[in-house]
Amino acid sequence: MKIIDDPSLREKIKIFRDRVDAAEKLAERLSEYKDRMDTVVLAIPSGGVPIGLILSRKLNLEFNLVMVRKIHLPWNPEAGLGAVSWDGRYLINREVV
Repeated sequence: MKIIDDPSLREKIKIFRDRVDAAEKLAERLSEYKDRMDTVVLAIPSGGVPIGLILSRKLNLEFNLVMVRKIHLPWNPEAGLGAVSWDGRYLINREVV
């Protein structure tokens, strides 16, 4: 796994105009993956789909969905402590628990 880190973006409150802007800037950062047959863009519905589509189109990569269901925090339905996939596998953020 390759981590892309730009220290100049740390501690910023607003880096991108919107999700489209974020996806376009991410595509620029990932340009080395353009046209690769061994690379696929996976997106989680619904918020990740528009970003994933932009990435796949700009980088000419295969696009697919990852179907998961968020495991909500009881006191905050927007936040999650993990996710369950379509086949029953799950991931829990132990730091939240």
